[in-house]
Amino acid sequence: MIAAVAFAIFGALLARHISPDPEAVPAGAVLAAMVGWLSTAVLRGLLVAVAGQARRQLGAASYGASIRSGLTLLVPFALLAAVAELGLGWHATDAFVAAGVTGSSAAAASAAIRVGGRPLPSVVAASLWSLTVSAGWMWLWTLGARVLGGAP
Repeated sequence: MIAAVAFAIFGALLARHISPDPEAVPAGAVLAAMVGWLSTAVLRGLLVAVAGQARRQLGAASYGASIRSGLTLLVPFALLAAVAELGLGWHATDAFVAAGVTGSSAAAASAAIRVGGRPLPSVVAASLWSLTVSAGWMWLWTLGARVLGGAP
């Protein structure tokens, strides 16, 4: 849930650039929160799937909780993106998204490994997830900007 809030912040910040419509910001936040919730659920599923013995020993719920704790690393990146956008006038939200997604997936994989997950499959799954989500995020927002006539 915390990761979805971070994604909502990212979505609200980017929506400001895509459309001058005041409804774009909450719409971007809701859409990004849904994408964030779904994508983090996929990461949890991937890390649980490659967990092996740890999942059976801890149970999927406990194992998933350790992964969710790693995903909280997205929050500082969302807050930094907000400070950069709103306070400093930077247009670098996509960079904060990519860095946050990569860092939080590594933290989630590390949390999974710490409780007994298999190291190599966990790191590979998290790396592939972060690459896919970062690229997908940029592609979706660029597509949205083209459809709505704005620039990301």
